[in-house]
Amino acid sequence: MSGAATAAAVALSFAGYINQFTDVPHALVASVVLLFFTGIALVGIRESGWMIVVSTLIEVSGLILIIYLGIQSDKFAHNLSFTPTAATLAGSALIIFSFFGFESIANLADEAKKPERHLPWAIILSVLISTALYIGVSISALALMSPDQLGQSEAPLMAVALASSPRAGQILGIVALFSTANTALISLIGASRILYSMGKKGAMPAVIANVIPSRKTPWIASLIILAAALLLLLLGKLDIVASISSFATMLAFFSVNVALIVLRYKQSSKERPFRVPLSIGKFPILPLLAAGISLVLMTQFDSIVYAIGGTLLVVAALAFRFLRS
Repeated sequence: MSGAATAAAVALSFAGYINQFTDVPHALVASVVLLFFTGIALVGIRESGWMIVVSTLIEVSGLILIIYLGIQSDKFAHNLSFTPTAATLAGSALIIFSFFGFESIANLADEAKKPERHLPWAIILSVLISTALYIGVSISALALMSPDQLGQSEAPLMAVALASSPRAGQILGIVALFSTANTALISLIGASRILYSMGKKGAMPAVIANVIPSRKTPWIASLIILAAALLLLLLGKLDIVASISSFATMLAFFSVNVALIVLRYKQSSKERPFRVPLSIGKFPILPLLAAGISLVLMTQFDSIVYAIGGTLLVVAALAFRFLRS
């Protein structure tokens, strides 16, 4: 659910940036983006991986440019003196959308050579690097534009760069296209691998685990995620779709952290390549904090998000109950 919603949200964001160059219906552009990158995902993980690497390098260069432009401003870091309010917490619940995807690294364990060694470091380092970039971009954006101006723009990064110079704005518009397209591809791949694993383990019909023989990519799982993302495009509004993604992600994070605590006691002797640090006896402290934060953030969404998210969860629960192999 969260993977499909993320893919739909970034596809709508891609459409917003495209509209800075040409006037095309958002829904049409977003649909084409989802169809195209599902096709790329079906070609193979190696080809998808190279596209993700190249797009990520372009994306990071654009974020560094934003940070550089912000540092040039006299107002850089001025907003750090802002006093948080209740709206800050609501904003945090939405912006967690930006942190969806790191856990998707674990979904590709079957396609990694040494997952027990490389995956923990990949997740931790990517979170730390991305967080540093996010903070730098946020401070720089607020140095160049007001929150109201940023909120009114369909292409905020491009607007921030335009506030500095027209040329920088054009560069950021192109970079943003790579950034949103990259996230769409990652989300589609990660979510399809979750469905594939559920089919493979018998938690969903085994047919979902079917792969293209020559490519070894899960084609039925990929098409299910594509269909879900296309349906979410009907909501039209980026903030609603992104909020659904954040709600689903927070629920997943809450569930995973609670499961980790339970498994410490129910399967304490099982060999594990990575162990979460900071414990009192067997009881892990960090998962308790993470579950608590997730629960608080889940209270910050609009009613429409709970209605849609709740409906989708009921559908998912019924599917899990009646369609298991």
